[in-house]
Amino acid sequence: MLCIRRRDSSHRDEVIEIPEEILDLIMDKLYVVKALVDESPSSQSQDRAEGRSAVRTCLFVSKVFRHYALPRLYHRVIISNESLGRANSRISLLHQVIKPLSFRSTLGGVGPYIKQIIFQFAPNAMEYEDLMTRPLQLHMHTTVDHELDEFFSKRELAMVINELRQKEYGVRSFALDLSATVRGQRWPKFSDMLQKAIRRLILSPHLKSLTIRGVAYLPPDFLEGSTISDVRLQAFSDDYVNFLHGRFAAEWVMRVPSNLEKLYTDNTYRYDDPTSLKVLTVHVGLARFPMTEGIVKASAISLDHLNLTYYDNPEVFLKLHPTFRIDMMPNLKSFTYNQGRGINHMAPCRPLNLFHHILDTAESMGRLEILNIQAVFIPQSSNENEGHVEDDPGWEKLDILLSGVKYPALQRVKITTSLHPLLLGDPVGVSLKEGEPFPRIADAIVRKSFPCLSKTNFLLLTVRRF
Repeated sequence: MLCIRRRDSSHRDEVIEIPEEILDLIMDKLYVVKALVDESPSSQSQDRAEGRSAVRTCLFVSKVFRHYALPRLYHRVIISNESLGRANSRISLLHQVIKPLSFRSTLGGVGPYIKQIIFQFAPNAMEYEDLMTRPLQLHMHTTVDHELDEFFSKRELAMVINELRQKEYGVRSFALDLSATVRGQRWPKFSDMLQKAIRRLILSPHLKSLTIRGVAYLPPDFLEGSTISDVRLQAFSDDYVNFLHGRFAAEWVMRVPSNLEKLYTDNTYRYDDPTSLKVLTVHVGLARFPMTEGIVKASAISLDHLNLTYYDNPEVFLKLHPTFRIDMMPNLKSFTYNQGRGINHMAPCRPLNLFHHILDTAESMGRLEILNIQAVFIPQSSNENEGHVEDDPGWEKLDILLSGVKYPALQRVKITTSLHPLLLGDPVGVSLKEGEPFPRIADAIVRKSFPCLSKTNFLLLTVRRF
């Protein structure tokens, strides 16, 4: 309750009481980020910055306003930068402000409000691109590795993590993301103090979500004894997963907590019998798909959502994994298939036969509500005035399948499509932006391949760069 004293027209003091619910609404109104459909990401970013600035001024109004402002300002803390030296100064400041508020100090006391903490490291984008074009690329790798070694040998990062694991803080989500670096880091190179701090945090009963990306050689018992339900462990970056899988021979087994529900994996770690998964997201190449199939079989009954990004030729997949179909997971509510683009991918594959194989199930998928797939459409000729999609009866077959009795609960079919630029009247593809809704001409052309779905409001089309 906030009490405000004001003087009325007769010069008498009057006390106005503002309920907590009203104060919450005031803070939400100040902090809210506009979510208008026609707003650009830059506009939303500006709104977010303005919202934080408005709430930040409330810290200096009163203790009551400070109490309501802090949870909104510090609920999610991100230490993200291009300079490791700068990261150290930010971590030093974070170490000061999470401690209990001391006498004669304006810093401190925000620790209990932090529920999500994220540490990210990425080299400067321009310097990184410049170094990658030089012949001596290994020099760049060595430089980055040296900086990482120096950074993770510092005491302050370990001290911050140690502080946040205290029971009075209750951090629920922790992320350490080095995936923007090519080679990442190895767990044994972390200082003993940092290793202990991270492992103690993992054992916190409050921690429910853990993300560690770009860190290899995590020990098999890394998750043992935890109550974490959401895990993302990756030894390498997404951009280099296809390239590195071809060279990577080791398989690190990871024992999972019994209550694990969400798993995001690139299969650089092998998970030991996750039988309770509800959400599985996989980035995988052909060589490591058997691991994915093993996870799916172990959690077949409990799985609600499967998101698969595949980095190799779909035709080869069909030959090596002929039994993989989505009715292996009878309770599945959503399925997403993305065709990953490897380093040597000159053009995206067209996994139409794979769609038929995976989706033409023996049993009805009575609970599947959402299907997201990636397709490719190429015109019959190079004449940009001819707006015909290639004549392939497979699209009509897929349309009939998805509109039939095997998918009675289907509510949305999202097709993220790589279009030949000629379909957009744009030979060089300069106007094609990732994730954009289709231009009207292209939309009409592609919908001809899905006449049944087009009669419903289920079909959603978006663009992916060719």
